[in-house]
Amino acid sequence: MKSERRIRLIVGISDFRIGGAQKVVADLINHFDKTKFKIHLLTFFDSANEENFFNEIDPEILIHKLSFKNFYDIKSIFLLYKLLKNIDADVVWSHLFFSNTLIRVLKPLFRFRVVIVEHNTYVYRTKIEKIVNYILSFVTFKIVAVSNYVAKYTSKDESISLRKFVVIHNGVDTKKLIVQPNPTLKDSLYRELGFSYSSKFFLNIGQLTTQKNQKLLVEAFSLVTKIYPEYKLVILGEGNLRKELEALVSNLDLTQRVIMPGIKKDVVRYYAASHCFVLSSDFEGFPIVAIEALVSGLPIISTPVSASDVYVSDGRNGFIARQSSKESLAEKMCRICEMEEKELDAFRSVSKEISTEFDIADVVKRYESLLVEASS
Repeated sequence: MKSERRIRLIVGISDFRIGGAQKVVADLINHFDKTKFKIHLLTFFDSANEENFFNEIDPEILIHKLSFKNFYDIKSIFLLYKLLKNIDADVVWSHLFFSNTLIRVLKPLFRFRVVIVEHNTYVYRTKIEKIVNYILSFVTFKIVAVSNYVAKYTSKDESISLRKFVVIHNGVDTKKLIVQPNPTLKDSLYRELGFSYSSKFFLNIGQLTTQKNQKLLVEAFSLVTKIYPEYKLVILGEGNLRKELEALVSNLDLTQRVIMPGIKKDVVRYYAASHCFVLSSDFEGFPIVAIEALVSGLPIISTPVSASDVYVSDGRNGFIARQSSKESLAEKMCRICEMEEKELDAFRSVSKEISTEFDIADVVKRYESLLVEASS
């Protein structure tokens, strides 16, 4: 490929609603070198009626929105074919199962190479989905895994050669997350949440789904409040388990202590005011919220999911609880509650030190290098 021409890059993702994978994509493409890449963002499902990241995208990036109903939406498939033909991309960089599947099914009709990303350890993937991924791996240039565990798990689970995988950790824009101590900022947030200034709160951010297992977190927190009643729990996110979680909170008499404000884009305020970040998921890839918590200098408590040993140095900046154990999670939260300020400051320093490994500039360089290789 001639060096003077920009690489035509399509970034495909199933939707662009607020979510971890979507956040990663938005941050990365905003930081890509626009003198090297001409970027087209392609989404497959309509996210107009949900909170999304479209208004955060660099105006130089061309956005194409499709409105698929399902895999069998012939009209939308035809529109996708026309769009791919008109753009004549050098590389398609695809995310999430729906996008990954359709892009690769159509790949034999085009000259572009395909790089897909596995964002998670998809333990609920069906046998048919695994077979589809195995077959389509033969028309895939590379599969990026967000952690070593994701690469090994997916390789074994879907019988795809490990040589097909490249590991690139997620990263964040650290400049957007670093906030200087600001009592006014904390006052404002506490008033919104209805907290007294002497309160402290644990923070969780994620979709309200079975995977994120906030049910475990609420049950663990109910044990914590018996010893430390001044603590609160804030859960940011939306999902199909909201009503179930609200009922659980009510049944445990935690209505005044557990707050679920929904999706918030201004998460920086919550990180800045929080006492500790807690991740209660059953499985993960490499949770972006954990990296954001590190950059914010928060101690982290996590279940033993993929990459937890990367963002938590057990006993130095947080703790890893036993899987699916509310007693273990509660015990780790209580250990944070009982810490002196000097010990907490040491934990915060280690979190910030670990966070330097995940600056988005370094992640962008790795992706740019891979996509340049794919385009040649």
